[in-house]
Amino acid sequence: MLKPLLASAALGALIATGALAQNEAPAADPAPGTTAPAPETMAPAEPAPLTGDWVTDENFTPVEVAQLTADQIIGADIRSSEGEVIASVEDVVLGADGKAESVAAKFGGFLGFGSNTVLLALDEVEFMQNDSGRVVLRTSLTPEALEGRPDYVKS
Repeated sequence: MLKPLLASAALGALIATGALAQNEAPAADPAPGTTAPAPETMAPAEPAPLTGDWVTDENFTPVEVAQLTADQIIGADIRSSEGEVIASVEDVVLGADGKAESVAAKFGGFLGFGSNTVLLALDEVEFMQNDSGRVVLRTSLTPEALEGRPDYVKS
């Protein structure tokens, strides 16, 4: 209960504050008979070309769940095939053999209120990881398909 309240307060404070402008001191005139040094310029970094495919654009590649830890998976976004974030991983559910069996997906709501958590079997998601180690899960399920599932209650 405290976490959503603090998040709401922080968001309100962020919205209420404005940006402060800073003035840069004017450059001094060069001494007579000398020329001013050329200002240093830095070429902007070239962005990677976009293909319209979020997996390629963000350099994600498929990875086996056995290569990931629960810490890497919990909190990861679950995206639709089009790249829309539709849920996040709330928990990893283990089977009797101690291996990952499903993931608990949290979706819906606003600032933690009104969200639902449902189970997704491992064959309903694909684990993806990029060069920086970020993990996302990709699914062909839609947000509407998640709404029809029974709620998962952590025991």
